[in-house]
Parts: sequence; structure tokens; C-alpha cells
Amino acid sequence: MCITFSSYNFVWQAVLTRALGKGEDDIVQHYAAQALDNLSTQLSADTNSKAAARLAPLRSFELVTSLWTLVGNTKVEALRGTAASGMFC
Repeated sequence: MCITFSSYNFVWQAVLTRALGKGEDDIVQHYAAQALDNLSTQLSADTNSKAAARLAPLRSFELVTSLWTLVGNTKVEALRGTAASGMFC
């Protein structure tokens, strides 16, 4: 069985979507949002690299929707800012 990088993207996408979901701990959500913020920053800074092309699928509709929901529903200001930053980079 050969596991490609694209299948890892699917796994990471599922893990991050779950971590950003309703009912998760604020700290778990903050770390997931921070990871997406870091990836978004990497993608926007270096759009021509192979790494950026491999990371692009992590900017899926589900993840952006999860971040949007988090921005609207969290009461923690730092988490709201990190989630918003991850969406708009």
C-alpha cells in the first residue's frame, strides 16, 4: 500500500476540521487555528514552491467554514483573532 502526500492532506484536513468543531476545548481549537494560520501564511508568502502546491488542498471549504463558525461563536478573543487570521491570509 502506497500512501501519497495527498492522502496525508485528507487525514490532516479531517483532524483539523474535528479539532475546530463545536464542543472541543478552546486550547485544542486555538492550536488547530494557529496551524492553519501558519499554513496560510506559508502559502501566501511562497506561492510558486512545491510545498505551497502540496499544502493548498488544506485550504478547503470545510476548514474555512469551521474557522468562520469559530470566529462567530467563540468568546475567547485570542482564538477569534487567530481563526480570522487563518481565513484571510
